[in-house]
Amino acid sequence: MGITVNGSDKTLDVTVSGRLDSAAAPGLDSVLDKITSDIDTINFDFSDLAYISSVGLRKILQIKKALNPDAVIDIKGVTETVAETFRVTGFDSYVKLHTALDNSGLSIKDLFAARVKEYSGNVFVSADRPYTFNEIDRQSQVLATKLFEAGVHKGTHVGLYSFNSVNWVVAFFAVQKCGAIALPLSYSYTKEELVSLSQIGDITHICAGNAEETGDFEGFVSALTSADGSQIRSITDIRNEVSFDMDEAEYEGISGQFSDVLDPEDDCIMLFTSGSTGKPKAVLHSSYSILHSAQCAVDVMDLGSKDSVCMNVPFSHTLGLVRCFLAGLIAGARLELPSSFDIKELIAFVDERKCTVMNAVPTTVVSMANDSTFSPDKVSSIRCSILVGAPVTETQMHMLIECFANNHFISSYGMSELSPITMTEYTDTTEHICCTVGKVCDGVEVGLFDLNTGEQLDPAKGEKGEIAVRGTSAMTAYYKIDPDRQAIDKNGYIKTGDFGFFDKENYLHIGGRMKELIHTSGYTVEPNEVASVISSYDAIADVKVLGIPDDEHGELVIACITPKSGMKIDEDDLNDKISAKLDSYKLPARYLIYDRLPILSNGKVDAVSLKADAEAKVKSSK
Repeated sequence: MGITVNGSDKTLDVTVSGRLDSAAAPGLDSVLDKITSDIDTINFDFSDLAYISSVGLRKILQIKKALNPDAVIDIKGVTETVAETFRVTGFDSYVKLHTALDNSGLSIKDLFAARVKEYSGNVFVSADRPYTFNEIDRQSQVLATKLFEAGVHKGTHVGLYSFNSVNWVVAFFAVQKCGAIALPLSYSYTKEELVSLSQIGDITHICAGNAEETGDFEGFVSALTSADGSQIRSITDIRNEVSFDMDEAEYEGISGQFSDVLDPEDDCIMLFTSGSTGKPKAVLHSSYSILHSAQCAVDVMDLGSKDSVCMNVPFSHTLGLVRCFLAGLIAGARLELPSSFDIKELIAFVDERKCTVMNAVPTTVVSMANDSTFSPDKVSSIRCSILVGAPVTETQMHMLIECFANNHFISSYGMSELSPITMTEYTDTTEHICCTVGKVCDGVEVGLFDLNTGEQLDPAKGEKGEIAVRGTSAMTAYYKIDPDRQAIDKNGYIKTGDFGFFDKENYLHIGGRMKELIHTSGYTVEPNEVASVISSYDAIADVKVLGIPDDEHGELVIACITPKSGMKIDEDDLNDKISAKLDSYKLPARYLIYDRLPILSNGKVDAVSLKADAEAKVKSSK
């Protein structure tokens, strides 16, 4: 047994190893001796703790009682055995537990095998009916055999093209069992886009499920395999009506296949960037990097096997893949798959399934709260939501907190190349959630670089700079991109294209995309700042501020807004109210009213098509 205690003015760091039993627990008196009225956090590291007894728990309670009521005991690296002791005794309500990814030396394939062994009869995926871990394992074994016979093996690039479904999950694990690389593809891609992506990512096989393009499945297969330049040679049907069940006698013959242990640092997933300003790039990730990302989400949500996660975002989006699907795998949580992302159907689905977690882009939860079928009791089961993809204004956040009364909203920041980068804490204030994107996650480093000179800045000075990141969860690289076009610099930093600054509490603030800065009449305008002020106007449901070309001013500030249901926007009144909070050069030259802003399949505003439409509207009105 070993206990070491280090500290600063407000924090104590305590490492405990071995067994915390009646013989060793008195050693925690050294922690009690160091507690003063200024201590607001005690960080325990239980990574090497194998057992905690009732006496050890009592010492933890004594420490809790010695602290100020608002102080936090944060325990990381907790094994499942120790975590279960906290849960069954109720001691998990006194502290914040971060369960260890004791499978951190495993690939996704082998982590899944461990979860099947641990939670065999538990429901993992629920759609038309519940599917247990064991069922998903057996079905993925059947599909892996089919894929192997079709030529899928270690290193093969396999696209997963489908709306969220049980068979998508089955296909993902089948690909992992083969040792191949899975490429989650948006179900909104056209056949032409799929052919183009096959060239970028060398996709030779596709598992195709339910999507608009697969209605005529034979035609879909023919179009993709015969198109000029297509790399696709084989397409496997994983539509909802296809079953991968197999009787016991047949299954006996394949049950032992794909048993080789895979290296967690082998690349196993390839994600495509959005490509909003050019061709998409393929981002390579290993099990090691992407499971670290998922573990960060598990920790901040305190996700466990009793949680049910609403899969209201596509598996092809990093939020859906990493912070819902893979986080659920790590925690042994239940994944609830709605048949549609329609807002009214989502509200009814959450109410029916009693989901406890619903991670989302802000547009989704704001639209839910503004929908005519919404009532707070229908979402009362939700306790946690990670928000990512767009800023949330203070006005919107206050509204969401009122509507989702039991929910802990978590602001987050990330990208396909490394996600998450930052997150707020489960119990952070409204100000932290709506004004920042949180603190830097474990294993991640964030650097700020001068927007003009490129010199690295000191974050402690609060200066704005371009955000660059590196760390454990970083991508391997862009697939087959020339070194001079790789986003990684010689020091391992990935430039994000966003700019921001750190405040005195070390929370990161995002100013916006550097390419979205509006340059008007010699001034630079941050769209997020203008949008935040506009959104405080009562009648506005959503707003997107952008710049469009103008011969006289360089660019014009344009506000694209949607009114709340049944309300009208008085543009003169709106302009009068926001002019008191914004410099004159930041005021929109035009307000464009939309019933709804265009949305991409991942839930984000389609800024490219919106900007084109706004530019056409302004031009036609001159």
